[in-house]
Amino acid sequence: MRLWTVIGGCVAGLVLAVCFSELANRRHSLPDARLISDAHGALADICIQYRQDFNPSVIETISDLCGGLADDVCIRIIVEKRSEFEFLKDELVRRGVFRLGRLSVVVTGFPITPWARDRFGALKSGQKPVIAVPPARSIMPGLRGNDERVPEILAASLPGAVCLPLPFMFEGGDLLADEENAFIAANCLARNSPENLDNRPGLLRRMEGVLKKRLIVIGDTQEDVPDHHICMFLTPFGDKRVAIADPVLGLELYRRNPAGEAVDIETDTAKFEPFLNVIRCMEQQGFKVVHVPFLLTRTPRVYVSYNNVILERRGNRKILYMPVYGVPALDRAAGEVFEGEGWQVVPVRVSKLYRHTGSLRCQVGIISRR
Repeated sequence: MRLWTVIGGCVAGLVLAVCFSELANRRHSLPDARLISDAHGALADICIQYRQDFNPSVIETISDLCGGLADDVCIRIIVEKRSEFEFLKDELVRRGVFRLGRLSVVVTGFPITPWARDRFGALKSGQKPVIAVPPARSIMPGLRGNDERVPEILAASLPGAVCLPLPFMFEGGDLLADEENAFIAANCLARNSPENLDNRPGLLRRMEGVLKKRLIVIGDTQEDVPDHHICMFLTPFGDKRVAIADPVLGLELYRRNPAGEAVDIETDTAKFEPFLNVIRCMEQQGFKVVHVPFLLTRTPRVYVSYNNVILERRGNRKILYMPVYGVPALDRAAGEVFEGEGWQVVPVRVSKLYRHTGSLRCQVGIISRR
């Protein structure tokens, strides 16, 4: 596994270091800004970070997604060099994706990872997109550190956009919402220690005030929840309904029919407890839980997760872009779960991507919705 993917999200939120000097000096007053819902609205503007040397692992994912999205979705490809953008377009055409007029390029001038989701969250102020970032940069070196510079460059390329530092530490994968609620796992709160320990009520009030959503907190300590971003194990549908990763269901299905891509599955059911705890926690808070098959592997943070989806609503259509792993029994079962909830499932291949500790939603930054 590549070093920069191992570093992944593990290091990003552990320490605070250098403040965003230029961002810290800007005190944007956006009283109407609000975290956008992951389960409502049509996609309008998204971004994908792309590395040519990572192409074999991600080209299936990008081509399936671009081929499935509506023509009016603007797709911003973030690259170190423009030549990488031209290479990607040629690859997409070779794979039968021809509607490339909606692709535009954002050039950073420095190397980056393919994980567009991690470094920002999306809020909306009136009709203006808000690129939300943490209040401080980490001390991560290399590509992951470079990623923290991307939101400012992205915001500068968007008409009317604002890059706004939020008053708490987070990664983009930590932020998950429906129209009314923001779902926050305990490992996100732990990024804000020592305040998380000394004054958690104050921290939660500040987060709720900034996001303009009711906070649904999952777990008391980071050991209570899976060691990954919340979007890897929970999907909000709205109307007090959520889909949650169920490793017991996934293991049963896989043992019955292990055909397809080989998966180094974790069979120690004691390690399933954080996932089962999420299910219990959401049920206790009055949510209807829909169980989605899930496989935990023996490699840390490598999940066969069907929760790492992208949702949108276009009129009466509910569309769900779902990662598929080349494991037919689970791919089929997960699709049936979502179809049973009224979603039109668009499969997106991730069998070459997920082994690098992320999946579909990790690859895509949602900038705005209609």
